[in-house]
Amino acid sequence: MLWDMTQTDWVRGFVGGVLIGMAGTVFLLVNGRIMGASGILGGLIDGSGIRMLWQRGAFVAGCVLAPSPLCALYRSVDTQTPITS
Repeated sequence: MLWDMTQTDWVRGFVGGVLIGMAGTVFLLVNGRIMGASGILGGLIDGSGIRMLWQRGAFVAGCVLAPSPLCALYRSVDTQTPITS
């Protein structure tokens, strides 16, 4: 079986991974803690993160709002990967 991938598919994945890595690095350098999405969201839900409410809220808002401009560029997303025999 061969995967029918275009030449830019791996670039998009690589760029996405670099962005996540850079965000984690900035979070570590600024806060001195490792970024954990489940801990950030859990702190908002159970109230244990009230001390850093604005940071947790900004993280969640960024996760929700950041993809919005991309919706204007990409009207539809094809999530099917054709496999040729």
